[in-house]
Amino acid sequence: MRMPRIDCPSCGRSVAVVPVDAIGLGAIADHKQQRRQLVLCPASETRVPLPGHLAQQQSFAGEENDQSGQLTQSGGGYQDMLFGV
Repeated sequence: MRMPRIDCPSCGRSVAVVPVDAIGLGAIADHKQQRRQLVLCPASETRVPLPGHLAQQQSFAGEENDQSGQLTQSGGGYQDMLFGV
């Protein structure tokens, strides 16, 4: 299977984007900043929008997507709506 490729936001290399469970998002594949070192690029496994996708998964009420694509909860959010907490 051929993965879509993007330029890494940290090191600028062209790297593969691995599909994740969120619609329209992918994770940057593990890669090294320099080929002969054992240190991974800090942008490895960062969630980014997939190139060419027109739709992305919406967050729940009270949650926001931060830079890495992870959901962060602000206030009560969906738990208040569901459980009345």
